[in-house]
Order: sequence, then structure tokens, then C-alpha cells
Amino acid sequence: YQETEKYELAVNDFSQALTLSPEDGTTHFRMGVVLAELEKYEDALKSYALARQNKYNGADVYNYKGVSEYRLERFDSARASFKRALSFEPEHLQYIENYARALYELQDFKGASEQFEKYLKKQNDNASIFNMNGLCKYHEEDYKGAIRDFSKSIELNGKEARYYDNRAAAKEMIEDYEGAIKDYSESIRAYPNDAAVFYKRGMVKIYTSKKLEGCLDLATANEMKYKPAEEAIIKNCH
Repeated sequence: YQETEKYELAVNDFSQALTLSPEDGTTHFRMGVVLAELEKYEDALKSYALARQNKYNGADVYNYKGVSEYRLERFDSARASFKRALSFEPEHLQYIENYARALYELQDFKGASEQFEKYLKKQNDNASIFNMNGLCKYHEEDYKGAIRDFSKSIELNGKEARYYDNRAAAKEMIEDYEGAIKDYSESIRAYPNDAAVFYKRGMVKIYTSKKLEGCLDLATANEMKYKPAEEAIIKNCH
């Protein structure tokens, strides 16, 4: 049932198994996994605790525990759990990624970037990881480094609008406004329903003395009910 994503049925069977064998740590662990799939993260954490109490103490239980804590936005606890998982298997890519994401949420951007870099040394074809590493560098004000990572994300997956958004924001920070406009335009082509991107492109156009074009973008964002656009129109478009 777990493998076929029939999680409620899996819970029923694991419950029956635990009635018969309440000290089976493996079953407690599997119960936690399916409860997490049902977004019952608090219950999942209880099952992982029971798994550990009953001698199921491998890397995977700490990783899954960290995932539930992450979903509950308990990022410091998640960080500790992922770190413990890595103490068992320090080269495991999923554990490295999870640990890095927890560090990112805790705004330890330098530490997160170190982990993402570790991941990318082992596997360099993951667009999402390059994007996350770029975000770390952006927050560390390494805008050129961020642009390189966002560019790699785009090279690997040119259909993801947010990669263009992120690179555009980094280009703005180094005053490459024409480059930012091009990236926002690519983002709009990939996903034309994001009012915030029309707003951002409009503001950059206004900065670069393309007032009419910028105001048209702001008008589009305003029509899409993006609230900051109305104020920007009043301030910049007469």
C-alpha cells in the first residue's frame, strides 16, 4: 500500500502490525513515513521517536524526522536531524541537500552554500541546487557568483521562470539593467501570469528612461491586481 501511495490503507495495516508487535522499530519507522505522506507531521514525529526507542536508529530515520520538522517550519530541529543523518552517511546527496536547505531557512547562507557546493561537486546536473546556491550567494552579496549559478540553472532547465527572475534580480544589483529586462522578459514568456514580474520589469524600464514601456508593464501588473503597481503608476506615470 505504501509503494502504491494508498497511505490510509498502509496506516491501517501498520497499526495492526504494531498491535501484534509493538516493539518493531522498523514498522514504527514505516508508519512515520506514511503519516508524513498524509501531512500528519506531528504524528509522524511520534512514530520516528518510537522507532528510535525500539532500536531503529539509522540515517534514514533522522532524515525523515528532519523532513517532518522542516515541513513544520522547525528549521533548527530539522538542521540537527539532517546533520545527524549525515553523521551516518556523510556523502549521501539527499541528506546534504536537506541539510543545506535547513541552513538556508535559518539564514546561514554561507553554511548552506558550502553544502550546496559539496553537492554540486558530486552531481552537477541539478538545476534546483544551482538555483539555491545562487540564492545563497545573492544573500551574501556575491552577485556575480549568483549570476553564474542562476545561468547554470537556466542552462539545465530553461523553462523555469523563477531562474530568470532570480538572475534578473542579481543583474539589477550590478546595474546590468538591460540584462535584467531581458531576463524578466524570458520569465514572462515562460510564465505570463506573474504580475510581480511585469511590475519588476516595468520598474527597471522606468529606471532606464523607458518610461512608456515601463508604465505599460505597470498597467498590466495593476490589471492583474498586483497592489504595488497602483502606487508605482501614481508615482511614475503621468
